[in-house]
Amino acid sequence: MRMVTGDNINTTKAIAGEYGILTDDGIAIEGPDFREKTEDELFKIIPKIQVAKESADVIILDDNFSTIVTVAKWGCSVYVNIQYAPLTVVQLLWVNMIMDTLGALALATKPPTDELMERQPFRRKGNIITNVMWRNIMGQSLYQTIKPSKQVIGFTIGFLL
Repeated sequence: MRMVTGDNINTTKAIAGEYGILTDDGIAIEGPDFREKTEDELFKIIPKIQVAKESADVIILDDNFSTIVTVAKWGCSVYVNIQYAPLTVVQLLWVNMIMDTLGALALATKPPTDELMERQPFRRKGNIITNVMWRNIMGQSLYQTIKPSKQVIGFTIGFLL
């Protein structure tokens, strides 16, 4: 485990030692010393830093305490919003999994064929959504906008009678 901080090196060592991050074979190095390292020395240190970055849940890139407050605030906000959501976390995961699966299936229903390689290349500036697709999207949007309006009006009239 690695700890990167903007604190004084002695403070950093004390905190890291207290939490068991800095072991006897571990290293603690300040920024200026790090920048003066040769390429071979950096090659020995950087893989350890990369492992630390990849295993971290949150990486704060600046040396500002307000960033930590902002990260904590966003974390609390997400937690509270999940609690107020009408779906539980497990239900949200199921919805996400189903939607991702169906989307992937929709894009991969036809297997690739050799004829695809014989087609003319697609234009670099070509549109992924064709005019026919735009027509269908707009038609569905209009239909779904108008249909619920009629249902609400019909329900209101029926309710008043």
